[in-house]
Amino acid sequence: MLMLQISSLFYGYFNLHGVKLELLDIRNNFCGNHNEAKFRVSSKKNVISLSVSSAEYDSDGLTDSNIFESTSGQIATLYLQQRGKYQGGKFKIHSCYPFGLVNVWSYLVSDKTFYVYPTPQKCPLDLHEAQDLGEEAELLAKRSDSLDEFSGLKPYQKGMNRNRISWRHFAKNHELLVKDYTGGNHGISLTLDYSLVEGTKETRLSKLCYQVLEADRLGHEFALKLPGFLIQASNGEKHVHACLESLSEC
Repeated sequence: MLMLQISSLFYGYFNLHGVKLELLDIRNNFCGNHNEAKFRVSSKKNVISLSVSSAEYDSDGLTDSNIFESTSGQIATLYLQQRGKYQGGKFKIHSCYPFGLVNVWSYLVSDKTFYVYPTPQKCPLDLHEAQDLGEEAELLAKRSDSLDEFSGLKPYQKGMNRNRISWRHFAKNHELLVKDYTGGNHGISLTLDYSLVEGTKETRLSKLCYQVLEADRLGHEFALKLPGFLIQASNGEKHVHACLESLSEC
């Protein structure tokens, strides 16, 4: 039994020796869902019974994974119950190879940040005109996208509204194009205002989260006004992420 224990120590140590673990990204998500941490695991030899999990948050890690070649598709799932901005923190790489008699582990410490957004709460999208716009702009802002006239297709660029992608054209020609419209609601800046939404603080943030997603879906340019903070009117994927991150930290 003593020889078995000593052999286990050596096998366990050399099983993890030389393994490199790199945190590639932690995906932002909405409260109530989960955030996924993506890793790259590399080793010059086979690694048996490898586990990676968060040492700070509730998580489902890589469990009993056998790595026979370097891979970058490994996922660990983090479960967080409150909105906010988080640090990646400490991840534990662990193995109980070969017989489960010994545990060998090490830690990866990351300062990568990620966000848990408020849970969207469905509510009417009250479109308030931005400052210095006037009554005509407000009326135009309340028009539906269906009133706009289709003018053609143009190449998709990062940051464009993904809801305007012509998926039918993509399925046929494998080319990402977006639908371009001419109409009354383009160029109209809307304001999503914390003070104009009813409810507790968390309820207001959840409703604003829904309004941000809905305004983006409808293709509106919008600003977000929070207590002591204003995000200027804009649109596109980058703007939406900035608004959701601000709601997370409010």
